[in-house]
Amino acid sequence: MKKLYNSKNAGKLAAYSAMAGAFVATTSEANATVVYTDIDDVTVELGETYALDLDNNGYSDFLMAAVSNSAGNWTWAYMIGNLSAYGYGGGSNMVIGYTGPILPYGSALNDGDLIGPDASFVSNTYNMLWLASIYSGVTYGPFANTEDKYIGVQFDIDGSLHYGWARLDVSVGPVSFTIKDYAYDDAEGTDISAGEKDVAINNLTEAQVAAYSYGNTINVVIKDSEAGVDNVNVFDIDGKLVYSARLTGSNMAISLDNAATGLYTLQLTGANTSFSKSLYIQN
Repeated sequence: MKKLYNSKNAGKLAAYSAMAGAFVATTSEANATVVYTDIDDVTVELGETYALDLDNNGYSDFLMAAVSNSAGNWTWAYMIGNLSAYGYGGGSNMVIGYTGPILPYGSALNDGDLIGPDASFVSNTYNMLWLASIYSGVTYGPFANTEDKYIGVQFDIDGSLHYGWARLDVSVGPVSFTIKDYAYDDAEGTDISAGEKDVAINNLTEAQVAAYSYGNTINVVIKDSEAGVDNVNVFDIDGKLVYSARLTGSNMAISLDNAATGLYTLQLTGANTSFSKSLYIQN
């Protein structure tokens, strides 16, 4: 039975927290954004497909598959960027590659290779290319029997072009492949390096978060609904954690009944956000 894997459902999406393994990397400047998604590794065997949804918006940007011919002497892995009639990709969705003597193949990029407007993207009827294949015992394609190689992609988000990568292991004889993680740059037309996933933390301001203490209670008020705060921690003057919890709603009162009188540090964190403030507790 054929199985369709969807990257949005298979992975840990980039909206939880840094510790969850999926990150949204942003900064206060709109031109410096990397969105990285770490998923539970998905292995695609013969007869199975995988829908790669780089921006996790519920629409598949690429279709990947491992198939064989009826005789069973040829198996291959391929990738399609333009099968929009069936809900996959679009005319601008392409993969870095080259045209070989017979078939177009995807280039197996190394960590740090540049992906951007100047790269050689394969364009044909379906923007389709092969990653690896084996025919009558002979192996073809740069991804054959490789680990931790990258596909470089160009894809459309609401009419603008973006660049990204996905990390793969590919085996032949027969062909199968494993998707490990992926990322893209959210700034239109901006280069990204294969494997790039640096997380830049957005430091929240007092205009977004209010925090104050009264007696032995710390009060937290989230004024910006998009601040992205998930976790609340309080540390004493020696850096020892004295309180930790998930944020509940936009207002939270933290009672430190057993804390000694003195200065404490409130720390609020999220997937890509941070806020710290020193507060005085009196018991």
